Amino acid sequence: RLAARQPQLTALPLQETHVSGLTKEVAGLCTLWALQNVAADSLSFMRRCARACLPLMETGRREPPELLVIPCDSVCDLRNKLSNRGRRYAPPFDVALMQTPATAPHDYLHLLVSHAVSDGFSAVPLIADLNALYREEVQANSCTQPMDTDLDPGPAEPTSATEDPQCSGYSADATCAAPAPLQVPETRLLQSLEGTAAGDAMYLAHSLSRSWAQYPCIHRVIRFTPASVHQIREAASICCCPFEVMLLSVLVTAMARAHAWDHVPLTLTTAMRDGQEDLQLVAPLSDIRSVDVVVRGQCSTLLGVVWQLMHAIKARQWRVPEPLSTDKRIHINIVPQATQAPDQAFNLVHYEVHQRLQERTNRPFAFYLMQLDADTWNLQLSLDASTYSMTWLAGFVALIQSSISDFIHDNLQSVLSKTPFLTDANHFARFA
Repeated sequence: RLAARQPQLTALPLQETHVSGLTKEVAGLCTLWALQNVAADSLSFMRRCARACLPLMETGRREPPELLVIPCDSVCDLRNKLSNRGRRYAPPFDVALMQTPATAPHDYLHLLVSHAVSDGFSAVPLIADLNALYREEVQANSCTQPMDTDLDPGPAEPTSATEDPQCSGYSADATCAAPAPLQVPETRLLQSLEGTAAGDAMYLAHSLSRSWAQYPCIHRVIRFTPASVHQIREAASICCCPFEVMLLSVLVTAMARAHAWDHVPLTLTTAMRDGQEDLQLVAPLSDIRSVDVVVRGQCSTLLGVVWQLMHAIKARQWRVPEPLSTDKRIHINIVPQATQAPDQAFNLVHYEVHQRLQERTNRPFAFYLMQLDADTWNLQLSLDASTYSMTWLAGFVALIQSSISDFIHDNLQSVLSKTPFLTDANHFARFA
């Protein structure tokens, strides 16, 4: 029924290529933009996605995917089978029911959607439609078959000493029609798959390991607390720009000051909002879009950085970088918080950062910004260990804090007014 209501889920991809074990759809630029209007008229799944993603789809169809039932012996086995499904995925859509053992009586519905259909955040309408179909089935069968809600909220967490009733998958006074165990928060699923502890431990870890990627890398997760988020909102109000644009400006300013660059080679790789409406997006694309932010000359002030980003956003002045230069740029992936109804039965699970690190190429620096709630953001940094160090990272965090303060108190000062403090990443400056 979902495939019948969303016909693009059975559309055939234009062309396929395997990159690092994953299937991605590619097409020539002339073909991409030539099919834009046709795709926008024929496929109405996501209008903002159709402008750049859906042109990769042909008008042909394949049979709707079958629901596979995959038994898992343990949580570790569940994680391995999820990884194998990603490698063997056939676009544009696939679905499977992952059954866990009796010790952790939970079933997970695993959805794989092609980037030609969804850019990640635009999968929200798809999940909402699936939730609507599920609610119809529950309401139709509620008179003849009672719902079983006496289930444990999720797999056991051996490292967690206490159970937070607010994070559990059900409550005694739940009034929604969907079974309560389906409301398990996405953070609990990530914790169960990774075996991490609950609380702040999952946000404060950093590692230096070759197992995550083909080269030694440093991974650090930093949380923007509500106080810092309120400061960024204040700076955005002063500069008359959206919150995400100010957040992006702070990171661009910190990178320019850290390396004393003349311009910052910025690349966005996912959708990023600059407003609440679907059309108000920084880059509503699933493929790479880039812009060079100049920090010397006429646009050398902090406010000039904001103006450049705003102009690139509104005028859609993004360019496709050459493939050979993508490893020499600053990559930023911003994941907004998924907007869900209070009675949403299916929760979205964001792609895990560890899996991203395994798949990406050797890039000296990469950001992953993820919104946890309205007042909390995570900044996940991936650094080349042969280029950067933990000492450099500590100073970079301090520079981010000072940049936020400068945007509030003096946004007309020069971007390069701060003295660069970096000494172990000088050879990266030749990329700028």
